Amino acid sequence: MESEYNKFKKIALRERDQIFSILLVDPISINIAYLLKKTNSKILPNSITKLSLFFFYPLIISLLFLAPIFQLKSAYLFCIFIFYLIFLADNLDGQLARGLKRGSKEGEFLDIITDRVGTIVFITTLFSIGSFVQSNLLMYGSILLFIIKMFHLIFISKIYYWKEQENQKESKSGVFSGNEGLNRMGVGKILFIFNKIFKPIFPRRCVGLFGQFERYILSIIVPLLMVYFGLNGILIIYCSILILFHLIFFCVRLKKLLKLDFIKEE
Repeated sequence: MESEYNKFKKIALRERDQIFSILLVDPISINIAYLLKKTNSKILPNSITKLSLFFFYPLIISLLFLAPIFQLKSAYLFCIFIFYLIFLADNLDGQLARGLKRGSKEGEFLDIITDRVGTIVFITTLFSIGSFVQSNLLMYGSILLFIIKMFHLIFISKIYYWKEQENQKESKSGVFSGNEGLNRMGVGKILFIFNKIFKPIFPRRCVGLFGQFERYILSIIVPLLMVYFGLNGILIIYCSILILFHLIFFCVRLKKLLKLDFIKEE
């Protein structure tokens, strides 16, 4: 007879997920989610999301600004730990919502907001690292990236609320997705080939190697580790590539958004 825990896992875990979530986050988050359910805890999924949004993210951003001022390498290591807690909380709130059948529109909205804040943390990381290693290229590159991202968000907000006012029936979530932009840059094809090659060694639930967790590992955690271990030369080259990639990505998305029919009509 199937245990209560296994029944909960079947409901709470995503049917398909990314490799690092499956290996590094799920084993801890699913047990915490089950414990909260079993003890009839009053902690709601949205409360966990708000913990990340209003505590963990501000804490990381504060540390990223303080680290170069006081030359604290250890602050970057602590940021990595906090970022893992953010992903743990992200998995936990989703599993708890599914396990308790308490999904909500507020939860979906908070997930979108936390994803946007994650991008701000990425740009802040680049600025902090540039300041720490005294690289004008990284500092000014991150500022330029921030400016373009703000234009990008302005257009997305305009499109989202325009669709809301027009009562359009199609999903508005596509406005926030960057998949089309990545595909235009050829990233989709590269990931398809990569996942095809390594699929035989993936766990059964694994949908692929690169998801949100993996992107933040490459764009935030890896650079922070490089700073901590003093790999400044490689770090500057690596972060410069990240800045160039995201500049191209945001410009591709802006170009696509500017071509929308409703903008031309106005």
